[in-house]
Amino acid sequence: MENKEITILWSKRASKSLENIFNYYFNLSNQSAERIRKDILKTVSSLRFVEQYQVDEINPDYRRMVIRHYKIIYKVKKQSILILDIFDTRQDPAKSKL
Repeated sequence: MENKEITILWSKRASKSLENIFNYYFNLSNQSAERIRKDILKTVSSLRFVEQYQVDEINPDYRRMVIRHYKIIYKVKKQSILILDIFDTRQDPAKSKL
């Protein structure tokens, strides 16, 4: 992909994962939940080119970003990037459905 504007799309799974993360932390602290969601969204929006982040070590068809202890998995699709999932790195990677 050239240096064209990148469109970032979210899969249903990734959107649901973000919602679940927010809800989990919201029960502990509203401020923490907002801060974590903001950090994840800021990291995703920082994508400027597809090779900006590393190839995923578990599935080399995907790339990954890491923020805090969350791994954001994405795939390049023509002129866009599809956010596939957000995975807590403290869990067993075998639990990831990707």
